Amino acid sequence: MRSKLLTALFLILFSNANANANATTYFSCMTKKGHVKLSVENHTLVYSLTKDNSEKFKFSSKGTNFSGFEYNYYYRYQTEYKKVSFNVGAYIYSIFSNFEQDNEISGVTVSIGGKEYTYNCLSLEKNRLSDLMPLLKCNKSNAMGCLPNAS
Repeated sequence: MRSKLLTALFLILFSNANANANATTYFSCMTKKGHVKLSVENHTLVYSLTKDNSEKFKFSSKGTNFSGFEYNYYYRYQTEYKKVSFNVGAYIYSIFSNFEQDNEISGVTVSIGGKEYTYNCLSLEKNRLSDLMPLLKCNKSNAMGCLPNAS
């Protein structure tokens, strides 16, 4: 009996470790609305919002090419803006990281009907949007622009 219990425990631990091994987190922070995370899980880009250990919202890319997510980028001396966004109906969600001079502000903006609601990160855990952007399609209709040499 003990042997079966140990085997079951090992399988649970192994499957959880294996699932985490397939995940790459590109952005993670705590906002007043909850914990925001942007990660690749099983070859799919996933945005999630959790609060009080409960998933409140989740959006996943369509296919392994991360379709449904786009990025924008802007750079000048002592300024850099990065944004990854997606649409759900009339809502536009944008995960952003803005650096100006010595100040960095990151978070999420939700837009609907011309109104914007911004939720800044209270604590930033991970910000690798620069690594993610080359994997996404640039939103060329946005005034922010694209990475240099982006197709």
